[in-house]
Amino acid sequence: MTTTLLSSLKAIARPEIVKSPVLAKRMKLIERLEEQLAMVNAKLANQPFSFYREKTVTDPITGDKHIKQIPRKVRQWFFDDADHFYFEVRFAGKTFEVESGKPTIDVGALSNLPALIALLIQAVEKGELDMFLRSTDSSDSSDSSDSTEQINNLDSDTVQTSTKPKTSRKS
Repeated sequence: MTTTLLSSLKAIARPEIVKSPVLAKRMKLIERLEEQLAMVNAKLANQPFSFYREKTVTDPITGDKHIKQIPRKVRQWFFDDADHFYFEVRFAGKTFEVESGKPTIDVGALSNLPALIALLIQAVEKGELDMFLRSTDSSDSSDSSDSTEQINNLDSDTVQTSTKPKTSRKS
């Protein structure tokens, strides 16, 4: 009996690969922190900072596609007050609170920022910000509870007049 090369392989059903959404968010946050690090390093070197993204553009005349670099605006997560710097981690429209009610990290001098950002990158890699990343899901109802609370605080007359349905009159 002859054996074929394919019969020597072990065949199995395709396994279902489960990707964690937190891992993708970790990678995105690390990319954003690296952008901030590049921005700080450029500021320390007194050089202008610009970030580019790549876009595929089709030439309307020839139809050829080529990659074009387009500048992208990157907001600073750090700010200063009288040459004393502060840093806030932002992701998906939310600010990370280091302690409850305290989202700002006191850095001190600008030269301390690269070490802080490197420390934050290590913390993200180890998963220390995973609870924050999970809270940034679009299915999270914390934003809707804030708006519900604002609606409840409105004057009841205002709510009644704005939500009163129109009725049609019969002649």
